[in-house]
Amino acid sequence: MDNYEGASMKAEVLDNIFLFDKGNVKILLLKKETEPYKGYWFLPRCMILEEETIEEAAKQAAYEFTGLNTIDFIVDTLFSEPTRIPEERILGISTIGLTDSVTISLKQEGTNYEYSWFSIESLPKMIYDHSKIANRAIEDLKQILNTFTNMKKIFPSDFTLPELQKAYEEIWNEKFDRRNFRKKIIALDILEETGDNNIGESGRPAKLYRFNENLEHKKMF
Repeated sequence: MDNYEGASMKAEVLDNIFLFDKGNVKILLLKKETEPYKGYWFLPRCMILEEETIEEAAKQAAYEFTGLNTIDFIVDTLFSEPTRIPEERILGISTIGLTDSVTISLKQEGTNYEYSWFSIESLPKMIYDHSKIANRAIEDLKQILNTFTNMKKIFPSDFTLPELQKAYEEIWNEKFDRRNFRKKIIALDILEETGDNNIGESGRPAKLYRFNENLEHKKMF
């Protein structure tokens, strides 16, 4: 039966934008200034127009709320609970975008919205089902960032091995032996030295690395 006359359903896109700053994994949230949920936080979002793809709507939401227009998004999960927004029946489509602190500082335009970057380990109170959506995206980061081509998007250059290890530990929520981690990363032949050093937490100079171009099909685990 192909008769869809009269059928209609609104859908919104919700952006989970992740930033890696010195190995710390953070997610971008906006503060709600009006009731209901005044003072709570929410994910960048917008309705999906008939002429848009989900990815296009995700980029538009990111630009509208944050002034960022350089992020590519991956479609993550559909949230279809009828009461996810009590006032109206709206499907929620979650997307994941990756960025880095250099892009934020150099390519971000102005915005009138109040936003902040929160550690994925301590999310604030969020509106509707946004905490559920964010936590699902955080869990799905494991699969996305297991591929080094995606990891390169958030570590474009100039990082230390301890910073890289810290990011993996936050995403996988477990500790890795420092020597074994270093040995595995070096053996994969995916890094090159920048020739510069950085002062680490111990005060000792640490080598700075970047990912090379030989990343296709290579994974961490």
